[in-house]
Amino acid sequence: WAASNHLVLGQAKVDAKTNEITAIPELLKLIDVVGAIVTIDGMGTQQDIVAEIVNQGADYMLAVKGNQKHLYQDVTKLFAKPPLAHQFTQTTNTGHGRKDVRYCSVISDPKLLDEIRNKDDWAGLQSVVRVTGVRQVGETKRTIHARYYISTLRGEAKQALEVVREHWGVENSLHWTLDVAFREDES
Repeated sequence: WAASNHLVLGQAKVDAKTNEITAIPELLKLIDVVGAIVTIDGMGTQQDIVAEIVNQGADYMLAVKGNQKHLYQDVTKLFAKPPLAHQFTQTTNTGHGRKDVRYCSVISDPKLLDEIRNKDDWAGLQSVVRVTGVRQVGETKRTIHARYYISTLRGEAKQALEVVREHWGVENSLHWTLDVAFREDES
């Protein structure tokens, strides 16, 4: 999914009894990603996939979730420290009866990144990112959700937040169209 063009560049079928982890490398072989920023959800945050992205001359912003237990623990621990080394930005959006505030912090201090176990196994790792979303619906319903990422991008919180937001374009622009307009889920 090319977020800026709203265009599908490639698609790979996930075989039965497997998942995206095997399909992503095949898709990367089909697409020229030189100079691009590749974003992948947590399942695709794998050391082999990261190495392939870097080998092809691209940057990455990859979600960190529980499937990479030690990485997740180390990244969240870094953000529990005082924010002296963080680069920070925030955005606010209102509409559809809600207010969304997103806070983005980026750590790219090499000394802090050295606290990540097996850091060198994550090719090109330059920063870790936390995006905290606060959604207010009406007067009573408020939710807070933090998401974490690893990246080859260095330190620019505004860019990191834009990349994370663009990643969700595949959900909002592509999947919604396929599911609702083309009724794909009904087939």
